[in-house]
Amino acid sequence: MISTEAREPSSCILCGANDHEIVGTTDRHGDPLETVICRHCGLVFSNPIPTDEDVRQYYSNEYRRSYKGVFHPKSKHVYRSGRRALMRFEHARQWLSDEAKVLDLGSGGGEFVYLLRQRGIEARGVEPDQGYGGYSVSEYQIPVHIGPFQSASLPVDEFDLITAHHVVEHLNEPLGVFRKALECLKTGGRFVVEVPNVESQLHAARHKWHYAHIFNYNPCTLELLGKKAGFHVEQTTLVPNTEHVLTVFVKKETAPEFAVDPGNCDRIRAALATNEDREYYLSKHGLWRLTCSLRRIFREKMSVSETESGREVLDRMYAA
Repeated sequence: MISTEAREPSSCILCGANDHEIVGTTDRHGDPLETVICRHCGLVFSNPIPTDEDVRQYYSNEYRRSYKGVFHPKSKHVYRSGRRALMRFEHARQWLSDEAKVLDLGSGGGEFVYLLRQRGIEARGVEPDQGYGGYSVSEYQIPVHIGPFQSASLPVDEFDLITAHHVVEHLNEPLGVFRKALECLKTGGRFVVEVPNVESQLHAARHKWHYAHIFNYNPCTLELLGKKAGFHVEQTTLVPNTEHVLTVFVKKETAPEFAVDPGNCDRIRAALATNEDREYYLSKHGLWRLTCSLRRIFREKMSVSETESGREVLDRMYAA
């Protein structure tokens, strides 16, 4: 688990301000975790921000076991991630020529990289978790760097597309990762990022804060992060049914404009104030999520056997 011991308060990585307001004091499990919002730009983050050593140790061995209770993915996890990989592929198809080179950050069990390579696209991954990363290499024989992105030896101006789905919220130094992604992309290449939306009303208030989610973004702060790293914003959308933030960044020869929206903090604060647990569980959102969870469990039980290997599960899904 990432350490929550007292350290010097953290400055905002986007605007540098030290003017914070506490919005949470515990995580989703009730353990101590201070979460603050920057009054200047609206970025929400854990305070203090975990160190590099905290993050390296936690994500190399502990994260998957604490989150899913396993060191390697089970067949149901492979099936679930395979479905998501197919949806991600449909969105990314518009940028995937036969010569495209793709890098998937936080490649997990390797389902998306495996799908791309099955479609004849040169793809590789980066995964900090030794269990999941090692499984993806041994099960699918795909190229994956097992370790932090910053430690990966990658060519400059090489990739046409880099993806990071539900990765950026886990980074303690996201600006450095964005800048390295910029270096690795060709001019005109795209960086597709999906993160949970801190303004979303589709989750119970007590589930908002998680010690693994160091930074909590809304569309404005995610775009601001990309611009500070040197990216231009091509498009930002909210993913249907989840309200996750999905932003497509593009690398250009010119530098983007960078300006803080002074009203963003007030908008996030207002969204958090209306997201109460009791109201959520009695709302259509709470009932809808419960229905979706039950439906997913039923679908997985009907569609996959734990005796199947990961490769068998994915080959069957991807062939269909």
